[in-house]
Amino acid sequence: MKAIRTHIHHELTGMVRTWRGPVILTVVIFLALSGPALTKFLPDFISSVAGLGLEVGTATGADVEAQWAKDLSQVITFLLILTASYSLAHPLSSGSAGLMLARPIRRRTVLAAPAIAHVIVVVVAVGIGAVVNGIVTSLLFDAGFTAPWGPTLRWLVLIGVLFSATFVGAATTGSTAGAAGIGYGLYFLLALLSAIPSLSDYSPAGLLHLAGSESWHWSALTGATLSLVLIAIGNRLFATRPLSASPQP
Repeated sequence: MKAIRTHIHHELTGMVRTWRGPVILTVVIFLALSGPALTKFLPDFISSVAGLGLEVGTATGADVEAQWAKDLSQVITFLLILTASYSLAHPLSSGSAGLMLARPIRRRTVLAAPAIAHVIVVVVAVGIGAVVNGIVTSLLFDAGFTAPWGPTLRWLVLIGVLFSATFVGAATTGSTAGAAGIGYGLYFLLALLSAIPSLSDYSPAGLLHLAGSESWHWSALTGATLSLVLIAIGNRLFATRPLSASPQP
């Protein structure tokens, strides 16, 4: 346990000191700040600039939550699949994974530590983003503070599924491009399936519908199950993968 805690701490330090952590936090905070402002002011601005004199509906907190859900499911998701792929595959492509195993650590720690560190960074960043979004929304719309926890929690289950797919990709290909390809591939597959109501309601595809009041318990349950299956597959594949102490060609 001490070895994996040390390795997780090392990975967290690496994320904070390199581009991954700052980029993740910056993008999340920017979207959390800009979403409420754009939702409130952009329709009137476009109408006035175009000189159309169109009447636009009054934006509400629900519109801000829908925008936050859209940012989570698109911009932030695409970014995090890329950063997770790099975190998981870099030890394999750089050859450092082979050197790690010379230490008294378990083989599965090589991928588990960066995966756990990445999840911690993501949960903290998005949690801060949700609070910031709620504060700005309450100020602009003269409403009580309410953070968009509904779509945020649902998105965390979704990103867990996609992270598990990149985990399999890293274990299989050992490259950032391969891990990202599998993660993005699963995302677009779920996007296609989400258009089919009978599948969307009872499968992880329903997790893409972040906004709204529809039930998502079956989607969360099947999504969590799929994540566990993918992690088990990734661990199995990585257990038989030959590792080199030198960078891959």
